[in-house]
Amino acid sequence: MDGQTLRTRVALAGLLLVSLAPLQGCSYLRYRVDDAAEILDIGVTFTKTPQFAAYTNCPIILPVGYGKVDGYFVGIADGKAGLMKHHQKSVGLLFWGREEVSWEDFDAKEADTLSVQGVGMMGLAQGEERTEPYKPACMHYLHIGWFGVVGNIRWLEIPDFLLGIFGLDPLHDDGPDGGWWFWSRKKTPERSTP
Repeated sequence: MDGQTLRTRVALAGLLLVSLAPLQGCSYLRYRVDDAAEILDIGVTFTKTPQFAAYTNCPIILPVGYGKVDGYFVGIADGKAGLMKHHQKSVGLLFWGREEVSWEDFDAKEADTLSVQGVGMMGLAQGEERTEPYKPACMHYLHIGWFGVVGNIRWLEIPDFLLGIFGLDPLHDDGPDGGWWFWSRKKTPERSTP
């Protein structure tokens, strides 16, 4: 098969896929955009007072650094884009670590509103978790003084996005009641019916 024939077949397959998308309903494209936005957290942080974070955890079993930032974030994070409140408090001692990461809808003084997880070999074994939006993930935070940068990758969101193109939802995060992870201790959310 020559290159021209292969390109033609790939283009036809893409056209067929795009033409079948409306059969999934009007929410199909919205869920694909949501899935794509959940792959990365990327943007800048800023605070009213000087704060510090130099933390990385990539892969999830090797956290290193410290960070505590309560301020604002501009970019794409947690499946949202724009300006939002941001809380990050992390410590990583190579084999043990703890991460608190929350975006927009949280109260830093209310533990139940924060996403918390143990990381590193010993932290994972402890099982301290309130929500698990970043497992497994590659986390990067650098904030010095009033400004910083964030660059995170949520690995499981990549196949969720790609398989979502074909109508599959392995992370069960499409729809108004989505957002749970298959290994979570939380119960599967009740799906609302229209």
